Amino acid sequence: MPAPTDKKGVERLLGTVNYLGKFTPNRATITEPFRVLLRKDIEFQWSHEQDKALQEIKSILTKDGGPVLRFFDVQKPVTISCDASPTGLGGVLLQDRRPVAYASRSLTDAESRYAQIEKELLAVQFSLERFNQYTYGKRVTIESDHKPLEAIVKNALASAPPRLQRILLRMQEYDYTLEYKPGKELVLPDMLSRAPLPETAYGSMEVEIALHVHLVTSNLPVSKPKLEEIKEATVDDPSLKELKETFKLGWPETKSQTPANIQIYWNVRDQLSEVEGVLKNDRIIVPSSMRKEMLQRIHQGHMGIEKSKRQARDVLYWPGMNSQISDMISSCTICLQHQRQNMKEPMTPSRRPSKPWEIVATDLFTWDKSEYRLIL
Repeated sequence: MPAPTDKKGVERLLGTVNYLGKFTPNRATITEPFRVLLRKDIEFQWSHEQDKALQEIKSILTKDGGPVLRFFDVQKPVTISCDASPTGLGGVLLQDRRPVAYASRSLTDAESRYAQIEKELLAVQFSLERFNQYTYGKRVTIESDHKPLEAIVKNALASAPPRLQRILLRMQEYDYTLEYKPGKELVLPDMLSRAPLPETAYGSMEVEIALHVHLVTSNLPVSKPKLEEIKEATVDDPSLKELKETFKLGWPETKSQTPANIQIYWNVRDQLSEVEGVLKNDRIIVPSSMRKEMLQRIHQGHMGIEKSKRQARDVLYWPGMNSQISDMISSCTICLQHQRQNMKEPMTPSRRPSKPWEIVATDLFTWDKSEYRLIL
């Protein structure tokens, strides 16, 4: 791990040492050169004294059988804590909350442009495969600070966004449970992901994801000119621009913290992905400027409300689409003029009997697969 280059890097390093403090002897003495750099009146300057302390800390935290790093015990449960930063992935294998092995790698240029949820799942997949000798054939608990992943890994594979589908497919050989942990509790993987090794030898996965996304896009039931038109309108749509930005950086913890113009997408936030435009699974999110046109196309054959909704749900999505389809068809003059009218049978009053059994009414009905005759 390289030496920190700023005060934030020093704070992360100290956070890691303090997290493992109960296993680290002489922690305060060893880390004193680091704490000096955090003083407000001192300019950051990494010197030989800090470098010597860093090497000593590295030795303590990585020595096999030492005070911190433990040997793997096949009888004990396995936990993986993992995290993703804008530049790298990090993971640590834990037993009894003590590290057994560390792992990190840098993101490729293409991966660095992934949405945050995609990076977080990539960190999970990377950790499982890197620690394969410890994780294959064993129940593993995975800790992640990205809460939406908790629901995504429990749902059907086909319901996940295209990029996540390929990553989840690679993870299916492992037996794991994913649990949400606040970021402040994942100190070790956070440090590893922000100071990753330069290794990026995972190009095959990147190609797999790109091919799968292209397959999904090419099979959308929409013509290329219309798809291009939707993409151009998406760029000019303020709410969809905000949605893309939020999706890439990660959604806030609560709906109230979400920008007001995209709060209507809160319930489907885990299903959104961007592929040369925005998709909700394999359905296109229609920009607001094109929704009126799409409604007219949906009702071009003057089908009923339910048929029109089914046809639209195969391809298109926007919040409130179903209610807009219902309102449009309910007010269509052609449909109202030609709709079938179910004639009600007029009620016919019967003569009032003057004595018992003068009039007998009978009916037939089926109950519990048996035929009955009712006499009144």
